[in-house]
Amino acid sequence: MSKETLRQYKTLRAELAYIDLMLTQLQTQQGTERDIIERQSQRARILSIMRDIEAFIDSVSDPIDKCIFTMSVYDNLTYREIGDTIHMDYTRVGRRMDRYLDC
Repeated sequence: MSKETLRQYKTLRAELAYIDLMLTQLQTQQGTERDIIERQSQRARILSIMRDIEAFIDSVSDPIDKCIFTMSVYDNLTYREIGDTIHMDYTRVGRRMDRYLDC
């Protein structure tokens, strides 16, 4: 897993919400079948990436490292904020994450 992919999570979550809204509008306003299929395809692609990220975080066996990834990806905290929360220097937070990532 790369840092870039992890950073996408917040944007993907927002994009998914937008696509769900668009799908609802298309379905209630009788959008074209092509538009609906296109949005469903985009939705499936986004969900696939999000599931990959979630599976990666779930696979982290060390509880502290899993906590670090959770705060970074799901809560969108900086290394400094994570370090302050778990009483660890922010540079160490980054190093712990880097052990798992394809940098």
